[in-house]
Amino acid sequence: MNPLIIKVLAVGLTLSQLFTKPVEKFKDHFDPASEQAEAEATLRTGCKFITEKFGAENINFDLLFTTMKENLEKPLTSGEAPPAAEVASGPGGLTASLKLERDVPAMYPIYKRYCKGEKLSSSEETESNQTLTAAIEFFNRAVADLPDHNKLKGLKLPGSSLVLDDDGNRFSEIYTDNNRRRWIAIRDIPKSVQLAFVATEDQRFYEHNGLDVRGIIRAFMSNTASSGRPQGGSTITQQVVKNLLTGDDLTFERKIREMVLALRVESLMSKAEILELYLNYVYLGRASWGVDMAAQSYFGKSVKQVNMTEAAMLAALTRGPTFYSPVTHLDRLQERIEYVLGQMDKVNKLNKDSAKDRFVADLDLPAAQAFKPKLADFESPNARAGFYFLNEIRKNARNLPNVGSLTASSYVVKSTIHSGLQKIATRALQDGLGDYEEAADGRRLSRFTSEGSIAEKMKKPKATWQEVMSVVRPKLYDVQWPLAVVLPPDAKVRGLRVGLADGKVLALNAGGVRLNTYDLLYVKPNEAGTAATVRVRPAVQGSTVVLEAKTGKVLAMVGGFSFPLEQVNRVTQTQRPPGSTLKPFVYLAALQLGLQPNTQLLDAPISIKVGNKIWSPNNYDAGAASLGKVTIRRAIEKSLNRPTVRLSLRIGDTPEDGLKYIGLTEERLGIHEKAQTNPASVLGTQDAKLIDMATAYATVANIGERPMPTFIDSVSQNGVELYHRPRFSKTPVNRIDRVAFYQLRRILEGTVARGTAAKMSDLAGCVAGKTGTSSSHRDAWFIGFTNDLVVATWVGYDNTHIRSSLGNKYTGGHVALPIAEKIIRESFMIYKPKEPLRGPPDEIRTQVVEYPINFLSGALNGGNFMEALRLDPNRPGMPLDTRETLINEQEVGAPIAQETMEDGDEDPTFTTLDEGDSRRSEEASDLSYRPGLEQPLPPRNIDRDLLGRIY
Repeated sequence: MNPLIIKVLAVGLTLSQLFTKPVEKFKDHFDPASEQAEAEATLRTGCKFITEKFGAENINFDLLFTTMKENLEKPLTSGEAPPAAEVASGPGGLTASLKLERDVPAMYPIYKRYCKGEKLSSSEETESNQTLTAAIEFFNRAVADLPDHNKLKGLKLPGSSLVLDDDGNRFSEIYTDNNRRRWIAIRDIPKSVQLAFVATEDQRFYEHNGLDVRGIIRAFMSNTASSGRPQGGSTITQQVVKNLLTGDDLTFERKIREMVLALRVESLMSKAEILELYLNYVYLGRASWGVDMAAQSYFGKSVKQVNMTEAAMLAALTRGPTFYSPVTHLDRLQERIEYVLGQMDKVNKLNKDSAKDRFVADLDLPAAQAFKPKLADFESPNARAGFYFLNEIRKNARNLPNVGSLTASSYVVKSTIHSGLQKIATRALQDGLGDYEEAADGRRLSRFTSEGSIAEKMKKPKATWQEVMSVVRPKLYDVQWPLAVVLPPDAKVRGLRVGLADGKVLALNAGGVRLNTYDLLYVKPNEAGTAATVRVRPAVQGSTVVLEAKTGKVLAMVGGFSFPLEQVNRVTQTQRPPGSTLKPFVYLAALQLGLQPNTQLLDAPISIKVGNKIWSPNNYDAGAASLGKVTIRRAIEKSLNRPTVRLSLRIGDTPEDGLKYIGLTEERLGIHEKAQTNPASVLGTQDAKLIDMATAYATVANIGERPMPTFIDSVSQNGVELYHRPRFSKTPVNRIDRVAFYQLRRILEGTVARGTAAKMSDLAGCVAGKTGTSSSHRDAWFIGFTNDLVVATWVGYDNTHIRSSLGNKYTGGHVALPIAEKIIRESFMIYKPKEPLRGPPDEIRTQVVEYPINFLSGALNGGNFMEALRLDPNRPGMPLDTRETLINEQEVGAPIAQETMEDGDEDPTFTTLDEGDSRRSEEASDLSYRPGLEQPLPPRNIDRDLLGRIY
């Protein structure tokens, strides 16, 4: 049996029913054994119908087959067309594609049996019956489990939402693959546009019932021998079915299903509804689906505003947007537009004279003429940065009132993103992670993989690497590093060379990496711009976020090295131990109770009994000698662990009370929903989100007013605003403690001036912040702020990675701070200029005084360091003296720590005196605390009434 003839008969069985029966009478299953006669009768009826239709077009099938049969034995000379090709009128004659020697002998008996009613020979009869059985089985499989066509009724296709930046400028779009569109109702699509597409794609659209009898049969028969790839002859209805229900695989099965569904759709929906779906689905180039998005992309205006020739151009592009590109192939496009205008004129006249269909007005069509479109500049729908931000916008929009999915419909979203800061943050994080890898990971080059190859594209005639590089899209499309291509060897030049997208050629130091010609890779050019080294995707990860301090608007966010590589947002979705970036809030709790920045603490060995264990926290340099007495200011600036733990145990009536109060402070700031209250937790062992830590620091920058992070300012649709972000209102965390927030902010200025963030000390007075490193150097943090911005950065390995530690010398000050520093410095140039941090707000000026103290001892006399101290209500003009409140009698004689002490970062490394390692807070949290080797002191001169109200 001939497989092609089996498929032809299956299609014939389909068409015979669709052409001669109401769609509701369509029989979708024939029993191959008992219903052959019914199937044969159906085929005979269909063949009669088709023959009559073709007879109207002067196609003589008898002559056609006779001529083809004769040509089987007539060899053709080179370049000679088969005479039978002249028999079938119209384009794509049957014999133009039939393989005569294989298909005509098998097809002719079928034609004789079902169309002529002639008796076949016994062998032909047997073969024919077997073929019909196989055709029925093929038909049954093809029409089984058809998609539900009812879902097309009222269907609105996915859309693309425009995202504006904080200044109201276009930033990017949000849409799903192959669905960048703006839905437009058929009533709003000009008649000229409707006519252009109908005239070009389906002239009898308003006459047929889903299948164009003449068009589809002739197109099908002209392709029956084309290796199972039937094509052509599809109506607009069939195209809608193909695109939205059956898929576009080129098989006989799909074509059969498409034809059945097309008639069912026509019985369900009006022509206007079908055309609306089609005009909103069709792909027209420039990453545009649907006529409205295409009009915007090509002409910079809605399809409602296009003129007649622009409408013709859109219809012309359906044949092939690249082939008829107005940029690269204008001559082809002009010819195609002339054809479309001619077809429009033809169909328009037919409809004007028709009493049945008047779907278009009397349009004044222009004469066909050379057309040079005035094209709008093409803007890529995607930005090169900000993909984590855009994903967050998409998720946040789902929870807004009156707003649906940003990809289900088309909205205009005014976001909070600052496009300049977003690019800076992306580049700073990627550079920082890459620099760490180069310095710390000796296995870096062994992990190198190329970013692809342009070798195949270079095989095209006249292709140049510059042209290919100008349009290549790398796998990691948001990486800001220069992409390069390995060039062929040059006999005149020694060593490898790479070409950049701008055409520059650099010498390459590959470092032993194995490369092939035309491989793509990221490189790091030297300062002279003459040579480059290989960049490798880092194994380490990181994240950074930039907030507008006063409002909480998220101005920039990068959730990882590259969004296409991994879409987990480490700003909003993951939690890590913040290490010493948590310490300021431990001290904030003490300042809220009336303690002062010059209150002394003892830095000396401390052992605490927790359950049946003894815990002995150390400072960063565990082997260094005890420093003696240090002020709260200096304990924060130098990020000391032991004084921090002592403080937490002494600010309550019991150690448990102090830890509980610190936990409540963290909860109020939104750092933790439920804070742990064990001694280790005050050193930042409980996981937290970067976005929550950034918000807590914004509260310090605002001196007690906590903002709510937000990504969206407003959402509108069709010019109607659906959502607007509530106006920022001042929400103090606690109305009576703003002095404490101001004091803490002043202390964090010192961290930048001379503490663990002193690498950026030239910005002291304009920037405050804190570094952080979790135990075993697993996580590196820095969070800093100016008058206007908060910049928070984390670097570390994901929990799933084989490595966990960054390395002993890689602290927050070494790894995270440089990334944030770049963002802060560049923000002064593009966002707000550098200026000193503002003084206290008016409402607390009467509660605080700038008072000279001794910087080392904190003494209120004999110094010239100006400290912000809370006023003593009982001594007008004098600060409250709490310097020795937390020092017991044994500690009074301890030496004052000198400024010459070694400055390290703050790794909260903990050891136990017996078994195990109690660094992890969740382990310690299962143990009850009770006084042990270190006896806590009841605090003195602390606001007891306030403490009572808190509990």
